[in-house]
Amino acid sequence: MELYACFIDGQFLEVRYRTGKPADVPKKKAVWVPVGEKVEGDKPGWKIVKGLAVETILKKPRQQKHTIRKTTIWIRMTDVEAASAQAKLEEMKVGAPRLYRLFADSFDIDHNETEFFPELQKVFTSLYRADRATELLEPDR
Repeated sequence: MELYACFIDGQFLEVRYRTGKPADVPKKKAVWVPVGEKVEGDKPGWKIVKGLAVETILKKPRQQKHTIRKTTIWIRMTDVEAASAQAKLEEMKVGAPRLYRLFADSFDIDHNETEFFPELQKVFTSLYRADRATELLEPDR
């Protein structure tokens, strides 16, 4: 069985599985067209492209990248904040080696990182006030 889409006067009507192409009905301007692959577009709907019925699905919005370079964090810190951050990093080498490696080996930090960034926020919030942690981790512009 194959999937066919019916268009009447160029407007999409329905999709059905058939064992063969259904007969067109010229009087009603009905045409049956084999269904092709879905494509991304700005507007959802059906259209005929190169002899195939194509369903247009909405493009997935790109997730805006919110990153901060680690050097920016250090530049924003006072000497006292930098000393406490360094001490916390030394603790993490033993207590949370995976989190330490993620921080130590990264060039920049992506705020969209679902696992790492929230953990880093917790660490910074425990070291500083929540508002200061937010300032330090504000994305680069």
